[in-house]
Amino acid sequence: MQELILKGVSRPHRIPPYLYNKLLIKLGVKQWGKKGPSVKLAELRHKHRDYPYSTTSIWDYDWDLLVVLDACRPEWMRAVKGEYDFINTIETIHSVGSHSEEWISNTFASEHSNQMAKSAYVTGNHYAEDLEHSALKEFKSAHDFGSWAYDSASPPANMITDLAIRTARQKEWSKLIVHYMQPHKPFLKRGNTREEYTVDKESLGHLLYHRYFNGELTVADLHAAFTDNLRYVLEEVKLLLENVHAPKTVITADHGQAFGEDGLYDHIPGVKHPSVREVPWVKTSAKDTESLYPREYEAADYDNKTVQENLKKLGYL
Repeated sequence: MQELILKGVSRPHRIPPYLYNKLLIKLGVKQWGKKGPSVKLAELRHKHRDYPYSTTSIWDYDWDLLVVLDACRPEWMRAVKGEYDFINTIETIHSVGSHSEEWISNTFASEHSNQMAKSAYVTGNHYAEDLEHSALKEFKSAHDFGSWAYDSASPPANMITDLAIRTARQKEWSKLIVHYMQPHKPFLKRGNTREEYTVDKESLGHLLYHRYFNGELTVADLHAAFTDNLRYVLEEVKLLLENVHAPKTVITADHGQAFGEDGLYDHIPGVKHPSVREVPWVKTSAKDTESLYPREYEAADYDNKTVQENLKKLGYL
């Protein structure tokens, strides 16, 4: 704050544009255009409503391996069920968060420290960085490895799989949580190998929704695009389940994704609505066939500017 004040004193001509930009963000215009005020009103309304469903912590269930898909709706899982042998019955639960930051905060709270002390968490999510010094038995973040940050706003799925398999084979944990960033946008398309991918630039930030508001895309188009991104990550989940020993495995999500239900879009913390709270709960199993030797990644230290740019691409800023 002090630095901000000093900047204002030295460059007073920049104060009005700064305040105007802040106002546009507050009204949602920066993110949603003309729809901004109505979206913000819907968010406010559903932050202060009573939620008719009980939310469930992952720690309330018995599992060895928990695969977390970021921003995955149950119907997307149902749409691809017939394409993957490891997806059978698709149940649902209501998440403790409507946004990754909220889910992480509630899931890894101090009240769960006993379970955390026996658990390893491998993640590609930006909001998990503070868990490095938590009660977790082991914490591994994709943000500490590789050069992906300069190509994509979120870690590619193959990187999470590699890090998770290496962690799993150490066998120093009772529970393993593997948090992929897909099907959350941006949308990634696999190349000729599992390491190769391209990023759909139209899926960065809020561009996708602006195209929908302009009539270029339908709700069905949005669902189809996210479902394809789910297919992208499930190919890596398939490999994970073939290279980890975990008889009790569950595939779930941290939160859902809103597409206009009751005026809501995307996802922010604190919203109490099934579109962002109801997530899949798929029971399966994993067996280490040693069919994959995971790649090693060099350590990397990204500057704050890169982190902020990636958060913008994800639609968080």
